[in-house]
Parts: sequence; structure tokens; C-alpha cells
Amino acid sequence: MVLPKRLLIPALALGLAGCVLNADAPLASRATRAVDLVPADARMIAFTDGSAITGNLDLLSDLDDSGDFDEGWAQIEEVLERAGMDLRQDLDFVVAYAAPDLEPVVTAVGRFDVNAIAGVIADEMPEARRLEGDGLTAWTLGHMAVAVSEDGTRAMAGRDVAALEAALESGGGAQIAELGGPALQAESWMILRDVQSLRNEGGEIPQREMDLLSRAIAHLALGGTVSSQEAAGMVVLHPAEGVEAEDLAALVRGVVAALELQEEMPAEVRERLETVEVDRDGDLVVVTGSVSRNVIESFIR
Repeated sequence: MVLPKRLLIPALALGLAGCVLNADAPLASRATRAVDLVPADARMIAFTDGSAITGNLDLLSDLDDSGDFDEGWAQIEEVLERAGMDLRQDLDFVVAYAAPDLEPVVTAVGRFDVNAIAGVIADEMPEARRLEGDGLTAWTLGHMAVAVSEDGTRAMAGRDVAALEAALESGGGAQIAELGGPALQAESWMILRDVQSLRNEGGEIPQREMDLLSRAIAHLALGGTVSSQEAAGMVVLHPAEGVEAEDLAALVRGVVAALELQEEMPAEVRERLETVEVDRDGDLVVVTGSVSRNVIESFIR
């Protein structure tokens, strides 16, 4: 069977994520291992634990009344099985990074059967070109490259083979974890360093309050956990130079209040905004909140 093209990319992406290297390791240990795989100058790191990915699959299945998701997922599972992967059993975590002088790369760490993966790619993507790179076996197709490391412990996806080879040599990002603070305890998190430079690259933020807030932040981390009933989130903010934590906390409270006043804001979201907590944690500002399953469903549907 050859998968429809619209399902091929999700199949490959989930296939790369199907990995394990000590699946019983605590979440904090996985987060530490994840940042060890990124370069020291990374400005963005995103992490997702396997439990978050499989949990979201269950949620999407519950929310799909048409049955299309389950049908499509069954086809993807068939491809994963041919590649020797059981997503629910084998998935550990996935980490992605972006750095100033390096192409972005998504990496999964675990054990991979290169021959099985090669067979699936040959069947499903016969036009893909196989290359033996420096420490890895790679396949390229258009502007996408995927690879498995020589020792079978990493799988990667990026724009070209050179970026994946560079990812094998990347490391030294452990100190970046300090910026994450309590957000790294979540199943999924993201760290953004040097918010000002990212803001400058992205252009001006139209809302005055959000613009002021972005100027007051040096670094930030976001963490989130999704359950069957709600999605709980946390944002850890590092004040910019010359900004006191208490002043940043007051500014955040003002932004939340401004959001509550938005006329188009759904009533349930407004109620949740009223429960958002903004606290100081030493020199940091920690913002916590949640949304109900009803809100999640409204966005997905």
C-alpha cells in the first residue's frame, strides 16, 4: 500500500519521533538530555514528551466525530509498524532548536532500525535520494531531509543533510535549561532567548500593551500539560536589563486585564483569564493559567 501524499509527511514525522532510550526516565531527566543535544547559542528550543504526543492523539480521536482522524491514524500506524516502531510504547521525547548560524533541526533520540526505515522510504517515497553522510544515513526530497545516525540512536529532520550532520555535533546547551525554570516540569515546553532580537526580526507588535510587554522581557519559557479535561500552562519571564521583576509582573497583570476587556473574547475564556495567577519567583515572573476542554474543542473544531 502507498500512502496518500497528504498522509506521508505526518507518517514520516511521527516515525522520526518513535524512539526510546530508557523510557522510564523521569520527565526532568528527559528535559536535561534534550537541552544537551542543542547548540549553546540556540535561541529557541522546543520539547515534547512522548506522553504529551500520545495524549494529544487520544484527544484528537475523541474530538473527531467524522472518523477521518482514526482512519488516517490507522494508516500511519501501519507505516510505523513496517518501520519497526510502536509510537505509544517506544516514544520518549522530541526536541527542536533554532540557532543564529544553523538551520533548524528536529531530533528524536532512541533506537532505530535503519534497514526497516529505508524499506519504508523506498516503498512510499521512491523518488527520495539516499545518501551516506558523515555519521548518518540520510534521505532527501525537495527541501526536506531526514536521517538516522550511524549508531541508530538518533533520528533527525531538517532542510538539508549538512544541517543534520551539524546537529550530530551540536551540544553545550545545558546552561539554557536554567532559563526554563519550573516550565521544564511540563510535558511540553519552549524556551525563547533574547526576545528583543526575535521581536526585531518579526516586526512591530500592533497591540500597545503587548508591545510594551515584549520590550520588558529578556528571555521566556513556556510549559504546558494537556489532560482529558483541561490544558494547563505556565510562562516564566526573565525581565530585560533595567526592568524590575515587580514592574514586569504589574505589566503582565495589565495585559491580562486588557485581554479580559476584549469584546470578542468568549465568556469562558474571559472567566479563565480572571483566574490567571501572576507571581514573582525571585528575579523571575511566573504566570499560570488553564483552559477547559470546551475551549480546546472550540479551537480544534
